[in-house]
Amino acid sequence: MKVISIKRLPQRKQAYYIGVACAVLLLGCALSPLPPHPSRSTLDEDPSEAAWVEIAEGPMRIVVSPDNATLYLLRDSEPRGYLLILDGKTHDLLHRVPVGRRPIAMAIEGEMGYVANYLSDDVTVINLKTAEAVKTIPVGRRPIRVAVSARSPYILVTNYGSDSVSIIDRQSLKPVKTLSSGRRPGDLVIHPDGRQAYVLHRGAGDLSVINLVSLEVMKSIPVGEFPSGIAVSKEGRSLFVSDAHANSLSVINTDDLTVVRKIPVGKRPMEVLISAEADEIYVLNGDSKSLSVIDPVKQETVLTIPLQYAPRCMAASSDGGRLYISYGESYGEITVVEMGGQAPVSSYSFQVHTTEG
Repeated sequence: MKVISIKRLPQRKQAYYIGVACAVLLLGCALSPLPPHPSRSTLDEDPSEAAWVEIAEGPMRIVVSPDNATLYLLRDSEPRGYLLILDGKTHDLLHRVPVGRRPIAMAIEGEMGYVANYLSDDVTVINLKTAEAVKTIPVGRRPIRVAVSARSPYILVTNYGSDSVSIIDRQSLKPVKTLSSGRRPGDLVIHPDGRQAYVLHRGAGDLSVINLVSLEVMKSIPVGEFPSGIAVSKEGRSLFVSDAHANSLSVINTDDLTVVRKIPVGKRPMEVLISAEADEIYVLNGDSKSLSVIDPVKQETVLTIPLQYAPRCMAASSDGGRLYISYGESYGEITVVEMGGQAPVSSYSFQVHTTEG
């Protein structure tokens, strides 16, 4: 496993740590401690919702294009945020697209990108081919996640502040319906067949199933104290849900929505991602500053990769070759893990410019 650290800070002397099954770059920087666990009574106190660590830290969201040729970075700024479009190989800045306030999530389908803007309560629709914002769609209060699928005609947006899910027609870009949801909806995923979606509720500790044909909530089940991340298996038979308070990953059968197993992971697990070949499951652990690698067949953690900072977001290349891990805005760094086999540790740095040219 080869780890590349990308940062916009000046080059520093770096120490290398090589484990039995991985090699990880450690940067000698002083770290700021994570904010305390959020209280359910203060999760969305207007105006800043700073009690919730993901909002307070301002994650540098990263998305990889389907052809792996482009990287997309959401950066927060005032009075608005930006989508930075980078060359996937050179990491040069190609375009800088203005979006809304505190952009926090992005989904891609075809040539279109959809950015959820947390503080401006809307979604920016971007033509990725021309690098232009083509429309801004008002949604509910505090949109926090967005999902699209080639098999579904809808854009789904979870509204953390209004306890709802906005359903938008992908062709007309017009809202179709707003579903009342559980308390504090967060991460969501669309089933591979495009007929159902699964939404986590961080305030209620449950998961809801949305029928994308009838556009109704079908069922809700408890999944933990503070469910934070979700992924669905390639064939759609299993869901994987991280619980940030229980430090575990639940495996859920999609046929009957039963929890079949709970896998211990690191402290405060956040995002969950399944590799392109579906042979590994990745879980970011905020408090333990690590990445858990899980075997989906054995359903157990087979490797823990230490990280220098508390991770916030991750994305993977479509060919399964690289895993990108980002941190809070203050770190300005991307860690790139090359998956498959072991190799000497190496690193390079580059400046993430805020203007083109």
